[in-house]
Amino acid sequence: KLYELAHKHDEVLPLEEELFQLKRLLERDFDARLFFESLEIGKKQKKNALKQIFTPCSPVFKALVGFLIDEDKVSRVTEISERYSRMVAKNKNMIFGEVLSYEPLSKESLASLGKRFGKNIVLKNIPDPSLMGGMLIRLMGGTVIDASLKGRLNQLREKIANAS
Repeated sequence: KLYELAHKHDEVLPLEEELFQLKRLLERDFDARLFFESLEIGKKQKKNALKQIFTPCSPVFKALVGFLIDEDKVSRVTEISERYSRMVAKNKNMIFGEVLSYEPLSKESLASLGKRFGKNIVLKNIPDPSLMGGMLIRLMGGTVIDASLKGRLNQLREKIANAS
């Protein structure tokens, strides 16, 4: 029903991006997760905080997150985001993926990288300095391409360990 509602309001892709960003915030920022999942912090305070973080946002996103806050179900954002992304991918014949890179990539670089796969692919960039260089690509469906310096060093370490 969420997909149908977003489709009705022509917000399918914006909602997918907003849910992804909220999921990412809650997964990567422990303090934000504690804040939004706390039963001791008022619902109005949580909604105001989200309004400041996600401005502007689609009406469907605002209503969904408001509902999740009212029902104390913010902890389900990851599950909702992943299910919604799968539904969008299926209905729009798309593949979503994440590109972890040492430094942020430009939109042009992401688009160029997506074209190499030869499909209708939407890549989202997640800067990750721990990679030390290169990138790690994770596509919906489980495909992982590790072209990071960290990955290469780990492979080299394994080869050395297995050789001795």
